[in-house]
Amino acid sequence: MKASTWVKILFIISHTSMTCAFAQDNYYRYKDKEGNVVISNSVPADFANSGYEVISPTGNVIETVLPRKTDEEIAADAKAAQDQREAQKQVELKNQQEQAQAHKDNILLKSFASVADINRARDDKLASIAVLENIIKENLGGLEKQLKDAQAAALTYQQKSQALPESLQKTIAESERQIKDGQAFLERKKAEKLEIIEKYKLLAEHFTELQTTKTGSQTAPNSASEPSPNAAPSTTPLEKQSF
Repeated sequence: MKASTWVKILFIISHTSMTCAFAQDNYYRYKDKEGNVVISNSVPADFANSGYEVISPTGNVIETVLPRKTDEEIAADAKAAQDQREAQKQVELKNQQEQAQAHKDNILLKSFASVADINRARDDKLASIAVLENIIKENLGGLEKQLKDAQAAALTYQQKSQALPESLQKTIAESERQIKDGQAFLERKKAEKLEIIEKYKLLAEHFTELQTTKTGSQTAPNSASEPSPNAAPSTTPLEKQSF
């Protein structure tokens, strides 16, 4: 037989063998209850949840199917994912807060040249409130006199067993209401002054810290002075920025 004929026969045999091999289905490799490795053309339902490998007829791993997670593992994974998201959210929030604070610090350093400048801004605010308080106190003095006169007139009517005129009743009621409103206003302004004093105290302390950090000096600038309750407005401009 000629050599070319043998080549053709070998090619046909080889091609037929390869075709048969490719025609075969994939196999599944898993472990049974005893831990023995089993290779089969299917995976029993009892072992499917334990994980298995899909292999080709030549033994190559095509796919690895992991064991099915238990309910406890699924819950643990969900919690871990939630914790990770929460931690990331906290990191982002912290970064935002730090950026916002850095922006405020920059404005603070640009708005005031010294702690004394901050103290003057504080005193300007207190003085402005004091002006309003004095106006209200003067009004209260007039209202209290008006109420006292109206009450005296009402007493005269009562002593004579006469009915109070409607206008007199309105005067008494309106005077009492306005006095109550004025006193409440003064209480609010009193609390507002305390807030301003505390706010500017902290502002001056923070300014000092920023200045010390900026210059690298261990000597602190002027410390915050005690505010004067009846401070008059200074000749310097009011604070340039609200903090």
